[in-house]
Amino acid sequence: MSSDLLKRHFLNHDENNENKRQRRTQLPTASGRVTQACKACASAKLKCEEEKPCHRCQQKGLRCEYAQQEADRLRKRAKSALKREDSIDDNTLYSHPPIHPNTTFPPVYDSSYITTTYPGTQAPTPETLVDGSINYNSDSNPYAVPSPYGDYGRDSSMHLDHPPNIHSEHHLPSQNLLNFGMMTNLELNEMDFGLLDSYNKMFMNPLGAAPMDFSHHVPASVAPTTISEEERQLPIKTAQLTLGVEAFQKSQWKWTPTHKDRGNAEHENLCMPSGTSPKLRVPAQRAIIDRLDPAARDRILAVILTTCNFANRIHAVSSFPSAEMLDTLMNLFFQQQAESTDSWLHPGSFSPSNASPELLTAIVAGGAILTPYPAVQKLGYALQEAVRVSIPKLFEANNSATRDLHTLQAYLIQIEISLWSGNKRRIEIAESFRQPLGTMLRRSGKYRRAQYPTIVPLLSDEGETLNSRWRSWIEQQQWARLVYQLFIHDIQGSMAYQVNPIISYAELSLPLPESRPLFFARSAEQWKQLYLSTPLCGNPRLPSLQDTLHTFPSITLQPATRIDLEFAELITLYGLWGRIWSYRQCQTIGRSNEHTPAHLLTNINKNILHPRFNTPQSRLLVEVLQMSVYVSLEDLQAFAGKEDEEECLRVYPILQSWIRGRESRLAILHAGQVLREACGFKRGQLTEFWAVMVYHAAITLWSYGALMMGERESSGTPLDEGEDEVVVLDGDLGGRGIEKFVEYGRGYPRISSHQVADTDVHSPGAVMEAVCRLLEGHCMEELEEKEHLPPLVENLMVLMEELGEAAEHGR
Repeated sequence: MSSDLLKRHFLNHDENNENKRQRRTQLPTASGRVTQACKACASAKLKCEEEKPCHRCQQKGLRCEYAQQEADRLRKRAKSALKREDSIDDNTLYSHPPIHPNTTFPPVYDSSYITTTYPGTQAPTPETLVDGSINYNSDSNPYAVPSPYGDYGRDSSMHLDHPPNIHSEHHLPSQNLLNFGMMTNLELNEMDFGLLDSYNKMFMNPLGAAPMDFSHHVPASVAPTTISEEERQLPIKTAQLTLGVEAFQKSQWKWTPTHKDRGNAEHENLCMPSGTSPKLRVPAQRAIIDRLDPAARDRILAVILTTCNFANRIHAVSSFPSAEMLDTLMNLFFQQQAESTDSWLHPGSFSPSNASPELLTAIVAGGAILTPYPAVQKLGYALQEAVRVSIPKLFEANNSATRDLHTLQAYLIQIEISLWSGNKRRIEIAESFRQPLGTMLRRSGKYRRAQYPTIVPLLSDEGETLNSRWRSWIEQQQWARLVYQLFIHDIQGSMAYQVNPIISYAELSLPLPESRPLFFARSAEQWKQLYLSTPLCGNPRLPSLQDTLHTFPSITLQPATRIDLEFAELITLYGLWGRIWSYRQCQTIGRSNEHTPAHLLTNINKNILHPRFNTPQSRLLVEVLQMSVYVSLEDLQAFAGKEDEEECLRVYPILQSWIRGRESRLAILHAGQVLREACGFKRGQLTEFWAVMVYHAAITLWSYGALMMGERESSGTPLDEGEDEVVVLDGDLGGRGIEKFVEYGRGYPRISSHQVADTDVHSPGAVMEAVCRLLEGHCMEELEEKEHLPPLVENLMVLMEELGEAAEHGR
């Protein structure tokens, strides 16, 4: 037997065998390879016969089955081989008639492609069924391409009497649930070639043929949304609100760069008129001991010259500010740090002679923008621009500068100046450059507690030992306060410009900053005395932001602890914004009607704040957080015209539903409280982030009034003040009038600040005018001219005035 097989194999591969060509070209009915073997013979790898049922299946009592269509195609192909000797004409193999415009393509899975079976003695089993037995409806779209997954996910019993066998050789490997979505068998089979051929016919459709319709492949969830005619039919007067689009185009929220926008545009502001310096108001007491001498001035000038164009260098050197003026600006910066809750630069150890040139330049720039004089403010922004350009060069020249405290402090000062500059270009750059600083601090491990070992002065410490320990503690505290200040800066940017925060509160495990008296101690001896006089309360481990958020609102911070309570309170409130932002994002995506979670409201209730340590900043921040829970500020600004008229029309139906509910009244109630807390700020403090929060309160009141005005005009309902009780939104929250207004909408809402008379909330223009007067009255101590306002506040006032005029247009 084996010798016969060997001889047959040798003859088949013998090139000189005269019968070889004859054996290849003879009909399949000869003793060569059959056209189509049945499944039983193919599985046993035995020779089959052309006549079906084959002799082996009849003898064994098996069902002889094979694909009839495939056999016919191969038989025709074998017969055509007799007519070809050495050349093969492709058109005889795959010939197609010309495509007529009205010709329809047959479905890929033709109903003739069925399994042919012959009777035998074996009963049908799942193993004898083939997936190709599914019959597709011929009335379907002729251009539809069936999914390779068939009716996956549906009840397959409507097609098959038995479920398909996943081990069958015809079963698609991608339908295996363990490998779902992965085609493990990437070899092309006859079915794949048929699909490709059908695709070619579809895309080679000649002119005049029926167009292909792929609309049924587009899921309904991603279909383009259209605005209905009902949504476009805004009430009379409300359509005028789209005039706000032009106002936003000129505001700080929109910037389209031009060829005139460039980095060296501020170099001409580096010179200072000779008569400017005497006008600066010098604080009665210096915030730092050391002065900025001419040598330090030269180091600042060196930073300018390395970033300044050659043509501007002579001009900058000839009229650069004096050392005395720069010292005054530096002192103003540290004076503002001493008055701020979130102080993060240590004044007691700062020396202009030892500070890095970039940090010294950034500090002077920070002091310059605090002045009410435009020329000095321009100098500050020019210095900030020089620092912004020089720091990346420093990083490139020496990568270890990414771990240098002074360099990173300068980095944060300059992006804070940019973010609240009111200049569109600087704001966008500040948002872009915030990420690298967070990455450097994260990579250096400054977010983790392990970087902050406990440093405690000993009773026996004296002299250089004590001074060294104090210096180490100062550096550690400045790193911690730098991290938390960057976190606050990130959250403030997210709240002001409604963007996603970069730093998560969950990754900050470093201890909270220690108390202000310890931080502002001017000497090592004073620091030691204060430290040893503060008793320890229970666990000496200092809590972190993670701890305070976990136990909030039951913050276990006692006055006797070494924690900076006011700073920790502020950090914790900013940490709550991450939760509110996530909640608002879910509301925006789902547009669900879920009720506001009760625990979220409890966490931001201002009554939990310790009455001894709450500050105007904390109280205003609490009201802003509560207001943000009840309204989407992004939707309000879109309605006001931040994007375009189309976006305004899109959000209009959403806000119509909002003003009819309880949440709108809660939102304007907290907006009124924001204005009330803003009146408690000291003059000159209601700027930057806090000014933007006042604007958010104003846009909430403005939107409510404009929408209610449109509702009343569309329904023809007159506004009758006499029948309802007046509700002062920026007054005390006690009384049943507030409760009835919030729950039932009964009442006549008004605002009444100290600067202007009572203002009707249903008059959007009057509301904007009242808020503008509030900002104007709290920015500077002696306001002489409007151009002395900080640029950000001035831009906000212009925007609010134009929105007020747009709302009142045509009344």
